[in-house]
Amino acid sequence: MLVHWLGLLAGTALALHPVKDFRTASLQKLKGGVSKQNVAIQVPGKSESNAASYTIITVSTLPSSAPTIAVSDKIQYVLTDVSQSIYYINTTFTDTETQYEQTFQLLLDSGSDFTWIYNQSCSSGACTRDSVPKFNDSRKINSGDKFELSYSGDSVSGDILSTSSTDKTVFAFGSLQLTSFEFGLADEAPTIFNDFNVSGILGIPSQSEDHTKRSMFSQLYNEKIIDKPVFSLALVASNQQIEYSGNVSALPDNYGGLMFFGSEVAKNQQTFTDSVKSSQHSKQ
Repeated sequence: MLVHWLGLLAGTALALHPVKDFRTASLQKLKGGVSKQNVAIQVPGKSESNAASYTIITVSTLPSSAPTIAVSDKIQYVLTDVSQSIYYINTTFTDTETQYEQTFQLLLDSGSDFTWIYNQSCSSGACTRDSVPKFNDSRKINSGDKFELSYSGDSVSGDILSTSSTDKTVFAFGSLQLTSFEFGLADEAPTIFNDFNVSGILGIPSQSEDHTKRSMFSQLYNEKIIDKPVFSLALVASNQQIEYSGNVSALPDNYGGLMFFGSEVAKNQQTFTDSVKSSQHSKQ
């Protein structure tokens, strides 16, 4: 990954196609030298000064004194696989009436605002992996609507589930909890997902219909969980090394970066010298 930060403003920028290759032969080689990004993991009940911390050492053009970032409900981990070919986050669905709770690893998709998860009825391809959880709530709370999407010629379809406070159901991203959110339950798995241990897609588009219950960021904003319908991603680089010193908490083994919500985007915005540009988008 040649670019460390990717900022997307919901509703103002064009969506990125996940399969688009922005690499260019004319890109200058990143300068050598060790730079640091300090990140603090907030400890519940303690002040930020008492938070555990770690240092990310990167060979790049990052400034020598990068900011310290406190991980919180508005700044969450992005995870990746060993080859850094996909990025995903953990989400949780809870039905307090049936006591059903399940965590799902969902692939970040910047090309769509729609989120879907493998349904228990799915029995093909990636759905057959024991390591891939499927949705299996015993209570039927479908909205009555259907969805169908296409990925590189493969289709995925199924029912649309709608959470609500009256149904006592919650869709959560860490401590960010949506009580009104619609997502799909897929009856089949696209073959392009066969090599990935994810349970579906989390739509994070840079453009979305306002006020729709099927857009995660629009709904987080509509429910006043975040103060702006904006997000940003800071993704790890392939040449990253991590060093620890002192009394610190280690990063997850599958750490892939950070996702910033709302006003945390502007607070943690950084600009770097090397950039990659296409006709539609720019990364810094």
